[in-house]
Amino acid sequence: MPNLKTLNIANNQISDISIIKNLSMPALTTIDASYNQISDVSPITQANLTSLQYIYADNNQIAQIDAFKESTFTKLKSISVRNNQISNIDIMSGIQSRYPSLQTFQVDGNQIYDISFMNGYKLTSSTSAQNQTYTETVKLMKPAAGQTVNEVVNVPNKTSSFIGLNDGSGLYQGTSDPTNSSLSIKNVSSAVAQYQYFNGQTASAADSKSSDSSIQAFIVPASSSNLPTTITYNWQGGVGQYTGTGTINIDWVDPINPEIDANNQNLTVGDKFDPKANVTAFDQQNDGSAKTDLTSQITVESNNVDTSKAGTYQVTYKVTNSYGLSTEKTVTVTVANPTKTDSTSNSDNSTPTSGTTTNNGNSTTTTNGSSTTATTPEKQASQNAKADGDLPATGVGLAMQNHSLVYAPIALLLAFLMFINNKVLRRDKKYVLKHARQDNKYTLKH
Repeated sequence: MPNLKTLNIANNQISDISIIKNLSMPALTTIDASYNQISDVSPITQANLTSLQYIYADNNQIAQIDAFKESTFTKLKSISVRNNQISNIDIMSGIQSRYPSLQTFQVDGNQIYDISFMNGYKLTSSTSAQNQTYTETVKLMKPAAGQTVNEVVNVPNKTSSFIGLNDGSGLYQGTSDPTNSSLSIKNVSSAVAQYQYFNGQTASAADSKSSDSSIQAFIVPASSSNLPTTITYNWQGGVGQYTGTGTINIDWVDPINPEIDANNQNLTVGDKFDPKANVTAFDQQNDGSAKTDLTSQITVESNNVDTSKAGTYQVTYKVTNSYGLSTEKTVTVTVANPTKTDSTSNSDNSTPTSGTTTNNGNSTTTTNGSSTTATTPEKQASQNAKADGDLPATGVGLAMQNHSLVYAPIALLLAFLMFINNKVLRRDKKYVLKHARQDNKYTLKH
């Protein structure tokens, strides 16, 4: 299909479009695959579609478009994936150089909470990310009995400022807005008492005069008897092209005890012992917060270790976290007597039981205790020969004996065969001589 320019497969309940990846349609400019059941659009990005400019895949079951990062259709002008299940399009962030003509994103009716991926693109007024529905769950620690706390819940949304270009093109420039100054938060549920802004200030959420932009977090009061479970709000940004409803569910979790990392030890009488050496502690709660190092807060509750004498001792440690929960751990320290050395071993006042042998080219000097004996090569060879004659019935000596047992029968057999052979040769020789004489006599006679 080298000349096909438009491929329309809309309204067919298609779920698998893998066949497309094997097609070469270099002239194709438009694909419409809307109103199907497609969840994977990667086959489109794998096909030879170098002239593709418009993709319509609205009302499907698409959850991500990561395959677009390395597609072949770099002439793309517009992507429309409205009413799908997409929550993140960060894959399109920072790749506008790959798609220099891409000016329209139509992503309405998804679950997108962050449109900062549009930063850097020049966008038409048709770009739209309206009617998003975003839901997330956060875990917070339950307050202790009788305690009231103000929990901080971050606003997840990120936006992009759409700034009109003054070049007569009618396009907008997607511009970074890290403090959400162009994003308004409205209709916040009563669980939120205050807003926390990016500049660090706070304001009452109930006060209509409080600014609804640049909000970084919600402040939620909670106590053991008052645990809000849901925060809802609406947002609007991107000159009205980025709107949606947010729901933050709160999962209140009970605090857990900290942990102590300490192990049993083995020492020798006379060793030094520091009960806090190589002992650590930390607090890791189930709310997703970072691990907290509590090593400096470890206390030694008891310690009866005495390294001056052998025995089994115990050390008990304790640490407490910010929730008032404590952990104790007891370890065993075993102190043993030094290992006794062999009384026959060498010392400064004893005679060595074994000598030192030094080979100096033509002679060998053996030192044993306080005596020194020089051995010449001839004497050494004589000693070696004598030693070879006294080989034990194991090792090399045994191997030689085994060889003798094997070769003796063979030698007897060879001797017997040689005897028979010689006897036959002598008999044949006599026979030849006898007949030779007879032949000579016969010749002379005749």
